Amino acid sequence: MTIRAFSVIIPAFRCENYLVRTLESIEASIAFFQRHYPQGAAIAPEIVVVCDGSPDNTLAVAQAHAAGKPFYRILSHTHSWGAGPARNTGVRGSTGDVLFFCDGDDLFFPEHIYLGMCLLNHPVGSSEPLPVAEALPPAVAQYLRSLPPPAEPLGAVSLRVRMEDSLHPYWKQAVENSLVINLAVRRLCHEFVEGYPENQVYKQIRGREDIAYRRSITELFRMAHLDLETTEYIRYPGSSFDRQMAKFTTAPGEYQATTPPDEQRRHGIAARLESEKLRYLRDKFVEPIAPEIQQYALVSCEARGDQYLQQQQFQEAIACYDQAVSLGQPHSAALKNKRAMAYNNWGATWYSQKQFAAAAQCFQQVRAIAPDFPTGEWAAVHYNLAMALIQLQRYPEAYQALQATLAIEPNFTQARQQLAHFQVDPAPEASPS
Repeated sequence: MTIRAFSVIIPAFRCENYLVRTLESIEASIAFFQRHYPQGAAIAPEIVVVCDGSPDNTLAVAQAHAAGKPFYRILSHTHSWGAGPARNTGVRGSTGDVLFFCDGDDLFFPEHIYLGMCLLNHPVGSSEPLPVAEALPPAVAQYLRSLPPPAEPLGAVSLRVRMEDSLHPYWKQAVENSLVINLAVRRLCHEFVEGYPENQVYKQIRGREDIAYRRSITELFRMAHLDLETTEYIRYPGSSFDRQMAKFTTAPGEYQATTPPDEQRRHGIAARLESEKLRYLRDKFVEPIAPEIQQYALVSCEARGDQYLQQQQFQEAIACYDQAVSLGQPHSAALKNKRAMAYNNWGATWYSQKQFAAAAQCFQQVRAIAPDFPTGEWAAVHYNLAMALIQLQRYPEAYQALQATLAIEPNFTQARQQLAHFQVDPAPEASPS
């Protein structure tokens, strides 16, 4: 997909003293990209600041700084809803095909946007190496030269974060994996996960919505991880990060947490909401979705179908397999057989529930697919269809299905016995295999 524009979304709350420095760092990163990325000047930038009902002069500072700069958009909330809702507002008010996020008091390094776009905008399957600008810091340029071009379309890129504080290595990695200022995300992927959570519990926790968002993107879409620090997270007194410094500087397991019961309860609520959201998003992939979003999925339609088939969720498996076919994925014998198996097992389930019309439809689908089943299994499909048709009193069709059963497997005893009933009784009793 050709990238025509990118947007940097900035939620801003109580940051009148820091916002200009943040915006200047983003402008510098945009300028670096435009000067040094091949055809970078043809990709439109956009900075969207969302003042989240801040009681200080944050909105006025943003408006003054953006004056006369056409690539800025300044939005505002009348009340503070939290960082997650503010980011969602910013995305809705933006136009970029790729989204970057930066809080109103953090920083981008000049190469940050360049590197995110470098991976997302590189033609998939191209043998051309990633573009390495001479202006990149030598260590960054050397690292970029060592990277192979993306073999498959990427939904997001994750980079690393610089922090002035000396954190334990375990917690440094954990904190980086909970932030979004180091992400470049395709708009299609953001919209598929339906943005950041806006539940009130996240505002009460004063954080964690980044973790929920990042988890959705990471678990659903293909992401490249670059071992380069290209943003800076700054700790301020009273922030969620500041409140946990004692833990972050201690080895895992050695710090004894004293989280208040109310906060523990809120985190438990958030964790449950996040698990439910992920289940919902995985189920969304079962629905027909456009190839434009499917191409970035971490797991293919066929692989998701395999998971559902193993869990005996036959309807969901069929939807995934059918979608794999509709998206033009190779119609391998294995995919054809798995589709047929899912329909066959679903038909057996319907038959056991005495839903004979639904069962017959499933068995007819198996016949239409014409899988490469062993002789005995293929004959059983026709026999089971005949039994469902007998229950529906569709005797001529049942007779034909029994004849097809014996044509495949002449020694199919039950089919021969059922067929014999047709010679003496126009409405024989069904005896499923």
